[in-house]
Amino acid sequence: MEESFPRGRRRRLSEDANETEAIPKKSSRASKKKQEAQKKREASDFLFGTGPNKERKVGNDNPGNNKRHKRDQSPHHAVDQQNQQRSSLLPIGGGGVITTRKNRGERIIESLGFSKLRPGLQLLSVVREVHEDLAVFSLPNHWTGFMLRPTSSSWACDEMLQVGQMMCVTVVKAAQEATKTGPRRRIQVSCMPGKVNSTFANGEQPKQNAVIRGQIKTVEDHGVLIDVGFSQVGFLSFDDIEGKYYLLEDNGDDDKDEPNLNNEKETAEHLLGEGRVLDFLVKTPPSARNKNTIMKLGLQSQTSRASQITLADQLPSVHALRPGIMVHANVEALAKNGVCVAFSNGAYRGAIEGQHLGSFFLPKTREESTAWREVFDKAGVVTSRVIAVDATTKIVRLSLIDHLLHLTPPPKQPDIGTVFAKATVLRCDPGIGALLALPEPLPSSEASKMGSIHAPPSKSDEYVDGQRVQVAYVHVSKAVDDYDGGKDKVKEAAFAKDFAPSTKHKIRILATSNLIEGFSSAAAAPSIVGAHVFQYDDLLPGNVYKQVPICGHLDSGGVRVDFGLGIRGLIPSQQLFDQSSNSDYRSRIQKVKYAINSKIDVRVIKVDVEARKCILTAKKTLVSTKHMLKSFEDLKVGQLGTGFVSKVSDRGLHVAFFNGVYGLIPTRNLRKNAVEGTYGVGDVIQCRILNAKCFKNKRKETSWDVTLAIATDENDDIPDDVDMEKENSVLPLQTARVLPKHCARVVQIKSSRERAGGVGVIPGCAILEFPTKMGVENYDKSNMPSTIECKIHFDQILDRYEAESCDTPSALDAVAHEYFKLGELVDAESMILFDPKKTVIEHRNGTGKFVTLSLRPQLIQTCQKETKDILVPKPGDHLFVGAVVQGFVSHLDPRHGAFVSFLDGLTGLVPKAHDGLSLRTFDTVKLRIAQVDPTVAPPKLILTAQMKGKLPSRRSTGADKEVKFGKGDKVSGVVSRMAKDGSGFWVDITPSLPGFVSAVDASKDIKVMEDLKAEFRVGQQVTGYVLDKRKGAGRESDRCHFVTLALSKKLPSFKVGSVVYARVNRRRNSAHPPSLILDLPGKKSGRCCITELADRDDWTNFPLGNPMKGKGGKPEKNVDRLVSGDGDDSEADPSDQQEDHDVRKESNFGLFPHGKVVKCCILKSGKDSFEVSCRKSRINGGATADEPPSLGDKVPAYVDNTNSKGCFLRISRHSEARVMIKELTDGFVPDPVVAFPPGRLVLGRIKGGPKASGSGKELFDVDLRESSVSDKKRLTFDDIQVGDKYMGSVSRIEDYGAFVRIDRSDVAGLVHKSECSENYIAEVSSVYDPGDLVKVLVIRKDVEKKQLAFSMKASHFADDSTDESESEPDESGDEMEVDGDDTEKVPVDGEKEGEEIEEDDSMTADDEGENSGNDDDSSSDDESDDGTQQKSTAIDTNVGFDWSGGSAPQETLRAAKRKEITESSSEEDGDDSDSDSDDGSSETGGKARHSSKRTQVARRKEERATSQREAALADGTADENPETSADFERLLASDPNSSELWIRYMAFHLTLADIGAARKVAEKAFSRIEFREEGSKLNVWCALLTIEVKYGNEDSVDEALTRACQQVNPKHIHLRLCEILEKEGSTVALERANALYQKMCRRFRSKKKAWIAYAKFLLYSKRLEEAFALSKRALKSLPTYKHIWLMSHFGQLLYENKKQEQARAVFEALLRENPRRSDLLSLFLDQEVKHGEIQTVRQICSRVSNTANPDRLMKFNDKQMKKFFKKWFSMEEKNGSLKDCDAVKEAARQYIESSSVE
Repeated sequence: MEESFPRGRRRRLSEDANETEAIPKKSSRASKKKQEAQKKREASDFLFGTGPNKERKVGNDNPGNNKRHKRDQSPHHAVDQQNQQRSSLLPIGGGGVITTRKNRGERIIESLGFSKLRPGLQLLSVVREVHEDLAVFSLPNHWTGFMLRPTSSSWACDEMLQVGQMMCVTVVKAAQEATKTGPRRRIQVSCMPGKVNSTFANGEQPKQNAVIRGQIKTVEDHGVLIDVGFSQVGFLSFDDIEGKYYLLEDNGDDDKDEPNLNNEKETAEHLLGEGRVLDFLVKTPPSARNKNTIMKLGLQSQTSRASQITLADQLPSVHALRPGIMVHANVEALAKNGVCVAFSNGAYRGAIEGQHLGSFFLPKTREESTAWREVFDKAGVVTSRVIAVDATTKIVRLSLIDHLLHLTPPPKQPDIGTVFAKATVLRCDPGIGALLALPEPLPSSEASKMGSIHAPPSKSDEYVDGQRVQVAYVHVSKAVDDYDGGKDKVKEAAFAKDFAPSTKHKIRILATSNLIEGFSSAAAAPSIVGAHVFQYDDLLPGNVYKQVPICGHLDSGGVRVDFGLGIRGLIPSQQLFDQSSNSDYRSRIQKVKYAINSKIDVRVIKVDVEARKCILTAKKTLVSTKHMLKSFEDLKVGQLGTGFVSKVSDRGLHVAFFNGVYGLIPTRNLRKNAVEGTYGVGDVIQCRILNAKCFKNKRKETSWDVTLAIATDENDDIPDDVDMEKENSVLPLQTARVLPKHCARVVQIKSSRERAGGVGVIPGCAILEFPTKMGVENYDKSNMPSTIECKIHFDQILDRYEAESCDTPSALDAVAHEYFKLGELVDAESMILFDPKKTVIEHRNGTGKFVTLSLRPQLIQTCQKETKDILVPKPGDHLFVGAVVQGFVSHLDPRHGAFVSFLDGLTGLVPKAHDGLSLRTFDTVKLRIAQVDPTVAPPKLILTAQMKGKLPSRRSTGADKEVKFGKGDKVSGVVSRMAKDGSGFWVDITPSLPGFVSAVDASKDIKVMEDLKAEFRVGQQVTGYVLDKRKGAGRESDRCHFVTLALSKKLPSFKVGSVVYARVNRRRNSAHPPSLILDLPGKKSGRCCITELADRDDWTNFPLGNPMKGKGGKPEKNVDRLVSGDGDDSEADPSDQQEDHDVRKESNFGLFPHGKVVKCCILKSGKDSFEVSCRKSRINGGATADEPPSLGDKVPAYVDNTNSKGCFLRISRHSEARVMIKELTDGFVPDPVVAFPPGRLVLGRIKGGPKASGSGKELFDVDLRESSVSDKKRLTFDDIQVGDKYMGSVSRIEDYGAFVRIDRSDVAGLVHKSECSENYIAEVSSVYDPGDLVKVLVIRKDVEKKQLAFSMKASHFADDSTDESESEPDESGDEMEVDGDDTEKVPVDGEKEGEEIEEDDSMTADDEGENSGNDDDSSSDDESDDGTQQKSTAIDTNVGFDWSGGSAPQETLRAAKRKEITESSSEEDGDDSDSDSDDGSSETGGKARHSSKRTQVARRKEERATSQREAALADGTADENPETSADFERLLASDPNSSELWIRYMAFHLTLADIGAARKVAEKAFSRIEFREEGSKLNVWCALLTIEVKYGNEDSVDEALTRACQQVNPKHIHLRLCEILEKEGSTVALERANALYQKMCRRFRSKKKAWIAYAKFLLYSKRLEEAFALSKRALKSLPTYKHIWLMSHFGQLLYENKKQEQARAVFEALLRENPRRSDLLSLFLDQEVKHGEIQTVRQICSRVSNTANPDRLMKFNDKQMKKFFKKWFSMEEKNGSLKDCDAVKEAARQYIESSSVE
């Protein structure tokens, strides 16, 4: 009796019938008692038929059988007794478990047959196949389910699922459908959240840590939104994803051309994209009060999912059970074919079928093995996974299979088609099939993975060995031949007997598609096991299959054959007979020979496994042939092959062979009648391979060119004694070789024809043959063909054609017929014009391109002449400017000019500017070379028809012979061209051998070196001596193709102390910078250290140029590499070396620009590199070493390198120094790298050393602080008294005040916030910044604590009338005066590079005392320094935004403020000039200093400005024009979401050349702007991207773009970046913009604005064809409703780019497809009016208004027509006359009349 009771329903008749068969009939009285007992059970509990407090009697409904039940001692009886008291409402084993009365109440677990697969059943499945509209799942018990694409879903199945995904599905429909092959069972399932999560839709809420199905709706910045199917939405944060994940852009269509992304995708555990269906973990369930809250979900890794155990509190009802969860189950009872278990504290019951016990036990008798009972009788608790749940029938199935417990794919199954001789039967299911164990166990590598997470139910050897058993299931239909579907009971009985347990059978694997149990499907029928063709993979091209039955005919005449097992093949009608024919006799033979069920021999031509198609041939010759060609890679020249003609064309016969191999028999290898009559499509033909070449296109797709010839005899093969190496060698024809008369015979003539479009003529040609010995130098009769095929085009007959002879093809043919007659010899000399470089075998077989000849007399005469004044050039010749060449005009192009052709395809252009269009087509011409581009092969030539001027001499030096000479040999040549940078000039030694003469090797006169063009002219002959030669890479290894020359044989001496001339080379990276590279005579180079550029007293600031004038406001970095004379080992022009991308401009090369010639002294000699010096003292007195400095000495030095820890200096060539960061200046240095760039001249004091450095130089410790360098006494704490006033700088800002350090001391004190100003200051940081120069008054002094208190109130300094220097006497010391470039001012301590400090005048007075000179001169110098430095350090802040937001730029305000102070000072200075002169006259020789009165005036100005600033801060007017970082921070504190303020703040830092600070401001903006303000964030991101485009590199731009896409709309940021790159305008920026547009259209292919933006870019770039191609792609990618918007905007873009005709075509098409869209018509008319096409507008309006016109454009109703006429009339009022307005009225009247009649 089945113990699965549905909710209150009556049992089915089939169940009653089964029970009747199992139990004998009782009396009517017993039946009544049974019905009463049933009613009682239903009354006590209508759901399960058992009261909650009553013990249910299992296995027997008759109370009289209790005694017998107690005596039952079956193995599972003890387990039953143990579990009798449990309170589960489900029957033992759940639903689908039958208890029989026989065999002591033994239970039988019903299999999940087709009848059990009812709608609502949930099963564990594995995705097996995924297509666009279909997904196939593997289900338990060998079932296969399918899911159709949901009609309401916008995602395809392959976008939702991936192969191998293990998930729960719900059965939607299980029905038996009729097909052509008979009834077939189909199971439709669904994995969508609405079906799988149907339990939660009924009101039950998911609990925490429960697994729930969801589909990703959208991908957000920080996670994904998920639809769980019951009006609930979940959110998965990226932080809650376990394992590696990969985001699929735009529905999984990622960039396939990016290998890095593909690698990430392959290694990712989770693929996330819109539409993906996954199982998620509930982290925060929805609120019971508000069900609309968003659930927080998580995504587990495969390991976490596999190890998660579902507890009882997570399963409130049986409806919450889902396949896929894992539980700890208690074994309750043992059934005949499995185990009954209970789990979740006995609340739920289920069953484990025998094939899911996780191990197989081999039977030893003809009965099934019962060893598993002993294992599970003692198992107790087992870890199992639920695989099937039906809440209605209470069916719960579990599994112990290892790979299901681990949620991994099953172990590798045997290959399909494998035959096992001795497979053991484990179980026989009568009428269904048998389960067999394969003789080969699982490999040890697969078996070692089992049990890695969960322990098996038993560790016995028998159970463990059973886990490694591989099994296969044989269905009864595949077990015996001629199976009749179970109608013959005798056969079923015989099957049960033959396949009894422990019997062995020979089986063959049919399929391995079962991914749940991991079983293979097999067959034991002899016909299947012994079949040669098992699947389409077994059908190999070229194989012959005999006696194959015919199963059907096709209407086209083809035949279908059956190989068995559903494998069928097709014989096309052309493959039935050797020769194709349509006669009645052939038809009668075909009906008899190819009748159905008759058997024939066939051979496989081609197999398509994926499409399950096989093409065969029954041609007798093809079936029996031994010469088969099946692979392109195996083709060999001379090989024979039998095929059939697949196509006949003008090119020849196209022949097909086996497996897609094809070839061509060219027309010229066939007789003409053979192509037309002898061979037809389908005819068998035997061929010989003449040539086989492989080609690859731009997409790296492989194609083959196979040339064939007809083999008349099977033995027609290449003899064995032929040398194939010589056959494959190139035949050495000599281009320009002249052939005598009567040596070429005409074999074919092809007529001329018109060009496409009817403009121009394509000349015909004559095919000829000439003896090979006439065209080669050394003719070898045994290894060369006797004749060579060639052709002469009809435009190669004359030097000049009459105009009427070239107008039509017939006229040109008439000229040719005078010279060429079929079969006759040509009575004229000819010349080889083009050699295709074919091999001997290609010439012998007549394949490949033709050799081309020419009959032009002038060309032939030029080639025959001994003089070389006129060239007929070919590729490889050395051509130079001015050379005279002769060729012929091939064609004219009105856009460019005339194209002239020479030998071997070399072509030149005569531009229109050089009278190119004045030449005539086909004429022989003499031209002069104007320009040569030798960087490409063949070289590009620009020619001119102007022959004026003396031509360069062409000396016959044996250009075609080997040039052998060594170093020092004397050679002569002609100057061909000058180097662009003046570094030298090129000399043509021979026509194919150039030489280069450097400027320092051309003369010893410095004036000649600096201006070579004045001394050497192009065409001038010079004599020189070889310094170096370069060998070619060809066969002639001794042949030189590049030499270096010197015009003087005697080179200067390079001994130490020698003086030579050198040329500055700023295009080579300096070695150990800062230094200078010099080109020395004799192809040598020298390095000059920065300390050796001038004598120490003449040192200047930045002698090599200021690196701060480079890019980005940062010092440039030079590549530190050694310099050698072999640095130029490239074969290119040494003068044309490409500069590094960061090389400074010529204007920033300082005192040593590129190309300057200097005199230098050799300091250190090497092989090809030297150390040199440009000091005058060394040049005049020799190389003497500098004396090392002593401790305490003040020394000048150049900055070598600066980092965050300090600075390195260059004192001399052998001495270096280091400076700690704190010893750079007395003041605050915000950016030491900017303040101390390489090359800056500084003065410091030696404080330690020397030490040995890593480079072998002496290393000193130096202090650069002014207080240390100056000889003034440093103040100490004891020197400072209360009431004294001092100058200092702010060192630190705190909430309670500011710390100030006094100048020329190490003493610091605190200025409380109450002492900072006369007025109240809320925040000290809003007024002062670290590094500000201030004046303080000492108000308190704590001697014990060594603390000072200062005050900065203005009232303390109001009465100051004397200079501070009076209280601080100036102890004048040696101070270095920096000469040279006054614009490069060395900033004072505490001053930023590029900033001028307002207290500059007072600082100068304080530091330098009363030693003043001319005040006017000093003032003017300061002003000059201010303006120049400000100009030099400011960088471009135009990055695409209005940085100032409408206010005045910061630099303008500051400059105006400085100007105001300077003018005030000048006025005061003019009044007291006399007193100043008196003060200055007492002391001479000192530097000019400011007077005390002027200092006082400046100080008062400063205080006044400070007061104004404080007042502005108080009334709020300072907010309009912020000038400091504090101002911006104050404004942003009140409005942090203002993108305008953030961008102005970034611009403020850019004006200070501080790009790093601007980037930091942007990062701060991203963190402070609220996430809802996406527009503000977008603006700041655009500003940052603009900065990266201007000052960063490609990597920084890509990194910024990636981060921006995570915070703002990716589409918007891509569009903005494209606009930024377009505005940049450079070639590199436009290429990057084009690539970004392409990527954007792939990523956002459903966004119309992305497509139209790219189209706009293409149209503005004049790429019309690409724009139209893009519009077609966009129409395929966008939904239909977006097409109108896209094409209307595309039409407007065409109008904007002056493409009216194309635009009209677009709008015409739109209006025809949408005849009722009046808005489109209005837009069309507006565009025409806008571009002045009034007449076109009138024509369009007439077509619209004329109802009688069949070509009427639109179909409007009366209301729309009224608006249309109003618009037309308004347009005529503005642009037309009164007559035009009347015409509109008349058209409207006619329309009204016609509409009223209708």
